[in-house]
Amino acid sequence: MLKNMFLPAVAATLLLGGAASAAVVDGSVTSGSGVFTKIAAPVEVGNNNHDSPDLLAFDEMQGVLVTSAMALEIGGLTAGTRVDSHFVFFDALTKSTQTGWVSFSGTIVGVATSDASLNATDAMFGAAGTIYNTPTYRGLESKTDKAAIDAVDGSILTLDWASLSPGDYVRVFTLASIPVPAAGSLMLLGLGAAGIAFRRKKS
Repeated sequence: MLKNMFLPAVAATLLLGGAASAAVVDGSVTSGSGVFTKIAAPVEVGNNNHDSPDLLAFDEMQGVLVTSAMALEIGGLTAGTRVDSHFVFFDALTKSTQTGWVSFSGTIVGVATSDASLNATDAMFGAAGTIYNTPTYRGLESKTDKAAIDAVDGSILTLDWASLSPGDYVRVFTLASIPVPAAGSLMLLGLGAAGIAFRRKKS
């Protein structure tokens, strides 16, 4: 009896343990200042903390369950779904312009581009240990900044913006990755199922 209870438990653990997180994959600056650089979550961000000419991005919280629907400037979050969050920004030392793109391993479902949306999502989706400063105008300015989900590839965010103090920042939400069992996990599951079948036949 104990063995019959143990094998399904192992199977569930193996299936759940194979989850992978969506992440920033790549990016490029196609015109203007700097190059694309993926960084680790910084100690502090949001108010002239980097003074870099580059297009910067880092991964934040992964697999967060959305409990309440939220409309964003681009797309939105649907209650009951799990999402991963990522922070993309341009924080140059002097006034600079930049056009580029950033790609992710998951489909983009929403982008927070305003001060209000960034402030509302910092606590739930911000990277653990990172201080998010909240000055006015850390979001995009409608006259000079543009962000959009690529019309052909929904995992790419395109950007055309001008960096002024305190910098330009957006939070990108992608669908959380679906758990996929590793090859070894599938082998163990197969052996477990064969064992159950053998015992039933023997009894």
